Amino acid sequence: MTDVRTDEIAATDESFRVRALDAASSLAYELTVGARTTVGANLVRLTLTSPELRHFGVGGPLLDLRVKLIIPAPGSTRDLFAALRPDAVAELSAFDGWYRDWLQVDTAERGWMRTYSIRAWRGAGHPGNLGPDPELDIDMVLHLEEPVVPGSGVAARWAAAAQVGDTITMLGPNARLVGPEYGGIEFRPGTARRLLLAGDETALPAICAILETLPAGFTGHALIEVPHAEDEQRVLSRSDVEVTWLARGDAPHGTLLDPAVRALIQERPELIREHSAEPAAGTSTGEFEEVDIDSTILWETTESNGPFYAWLAGEAGVITTLRRHLVKELGVDRHQVSFMGYWRKGRAEG
Repeated sequence: MTDVRTDEIAATDESFRVRALDAASSLAYELTVGARTTVGANLVRLTLTSPELRHFGVGGPLLDLRVKLIIPAPGSTRDLFAALRPDAVAELSAFDGWYRDWLQVDTAERGWMRTYSIRAWRGAGHPGNLGPDPELDIDMVLHLEEPVVPGSGVAARWAAAAQVGDTITMLGPNARLVGPEYGGIEFRPGTARRLLLAGDETALPAICAILETLPAGFTGHALIEVPHAEDEQRVLSRSDVEVTWLARGDAPHGTLLDPAVRALIQERPELIREHSAEPAAGTSTGEFEEVDIDSTILWETTESNGPFYAWLAGEAGVITTLRRHLVKELGVDRHQVSFMGYWRKGRAEG
């Protein structure tokens, strides 16, 4: 008997139904809080576990993999992600239109979608696991910006109140259908082996996860600005990337990170030498395009084809300034710099 492709059937039968595991690149995993650990003065680590996580992954290192947590609306019991559950069977259209459909539901019922990086991942059977199922750690910043911006702080408040046994939905990659090129991974050094990683506490989990994944042979510097010295974490890496923690106290974001990056490059110009040139006074080098961070998301990721690669993430205003310094003022090739505005001061989190 001749096999008929799924898309050919779907083209002639709109009611054709398939398993989410066979058609959805992202799945909605129902996770349980297995442990809650205070990490420093401003973060809480939630260990999330579920047998469904056996379907999770990208077939390679997770690096700075981004996932979506659905912060539940109080009192809401409606499952808006039923079609994306690992055991679901639905029409193909359900796997493409879920986000549009979710946006049509009132916030009071749908809750809030927030993006996080996975701090650590442990497959089933790992000796450090709480039980037999796979599990992952997510570090969440508890600090709430004052004054509170409407729509902001919902994830921090949920994390502050979360207890062992609570459940939450996470949208993440379906290991059956995606590989290491999955779009949720932004750290792509390509041929580079000299790195500059810089970010604030919101980027801390991603930077630490990257460092703990890197093999030997990578060098460079990771600069992480945190609210308090107690927020520093132990990072185990096979690489030779040096980690510097910057505790800013009550000062604004970027107060220490921006000058630290500038001082590092001035003291260690060999970090970017092949991709920079001394500009003449009043001139700028390198391709550069300003981004209006109040109307557009600051986000551009690249894969390096040279020896140097910079990965910058955190508050959009701070990251914009650092990007401008590297690309416009120092002439670093734009294609050697990935930059991400994880959040914007004065605006609701995303």
